[in-house]
Amino acid sequence: MVDEDKKPAVPPYKDVELSDWFAPYFAKAKELGIIDKGVTEVEPSEGMSRGAVAYAIYKVLTLED
Repeated sequence: MVDEDKKPAVPPYKDVELSDWFAPYFAKAKELGIIDKGVTEVEPSEGMSRGAVAYAIYKVLTLED
């Protein structure tokens, strides 16, 4: 489980505002490489496909300590 409540200093993505409740989680996902490099927008108001969710879970499960 990721418990990340520190506000990032800068928005992690173009479409994520610092005031968004989920901004710290997107910042942590970016830092850990869960979201692929080169991604500039994550479209947080859109749903995720089954494949995208499976890929995100895979990335979390294969994180190096």
